[in-house]
Amino acid sequence: MQSSFSLSGGYSSKLNSTVHIHERKYNDAEVESLREEYHERVATLERKVYALTKERDTLRREQNKKSDAAALLKEKDEIINQVMAEGEELSKKQAAQEGQIRKLRAQIREFEEDKKGLITKLQVIHLC
Repeated sequence: MQSSFSLSGGYSSKLNSTVHIHERKYNDAEVESLREEYHERVATLERKVYALTKERDTLRREQNKKSDAAALLKEKDEIINQVMAEGEELSKKQAAQEGQIRKLRAQIREFEEDKKGLITKLQVIHLC
């Protein structure tokens, strides 16, 4: 009985050793599988970060272009407002000058009538 007991003990120890080896291999395989899974996840996340970074940079460039365009538009609007204000001022001056020209023409007509009247009087005086 002792020999079978010792065989059992040796078999048990070999069995335990084999079980430990298989457990280690299983654990190593599981760890490797998890490592690969995490590497894939990290790679996927890195690609997403890269894509989002590119998108962010593109959006910033577009925003800068829009800001530049908005600033240019604002500048053009200011120039237009200045030109319109200058145009209004010139229009008012022109209207005032046209009014003054009408008054001067009216005075010229009066002077012409006065001149005709004086010439007529002079002719009457010379005839008498």
